[in-house]
Amino acid sequence: MTIIALVASIAASAQYYAFPQNNSVTLRATPSTAGKKLGTLYSNSAPVLVVGEPDYEAKWIKVIYNGKEAYLAADYTGTIMQEAFPEQFFGKDIESEDAWDKTRFSGTLCVTKLDNTHALITMEWMRMDPKTTRSLPAENWSYIGKIEDGKVTATHQLPEGYVDPESKLADLMTEASLLEDAIPVLIDEFNGNIEFSGARFTMW
Repeated sequence: MTIIALVASIAASAQYYAFPQNNSVTLRATPSTAGKKLGTLYSNSAPVLVVGEPDYEAKWIKVIYNGKEAYLAADYTGTIMQEAFPEQFFGKDIESEDAWDKTRFSGTLCVTKLDNTHALITMEWMRMDPKTTRSLPAENWSYIGKIEDGKVTATHQLPEGYVDPESKLADLMTEASLLEDAIPVLIDEFNGNIEFSGARFTMW
């Protein structure tokens, strides 16, 4: 394979995803604020696939939403490429960089290998009532993720509550429900961040 062909192959396999910079961003049918509104992408929504490679000078980002092309205003949207999950971070608690919302103030993400093709993804949030500052029960969300080319993508959600990472994959699959949209674990290695399900965690 020539160098040019190799570079083209790597570029073709790269997948970029878009997510709101703040709480939400509007999806439109055309790259204009006058374009028909197709929906809203929220901070806790599954990120949407970017068409091609992002043009960081452009005012609009073309994405795939519900199987169709749509546009997001670049000023309100972040993009990140799905990188392979670093081997040294499997099985480690990765701390949240900031609060999820007014109630969830501190969280951790842990991605644990179940085998060579599947992982258990767990998010735990410590919670507090912002009005009374009273501690609330911790919140646990768990997902079964598919590992492909080193990249991890959540495909099934487990019932809320603690999940033993020593559990067998077959046992977990009997409890799992299929996600409407797969949720990639997105890694920004330059800034040391992980984006997952609308939350941001810091690798270092």
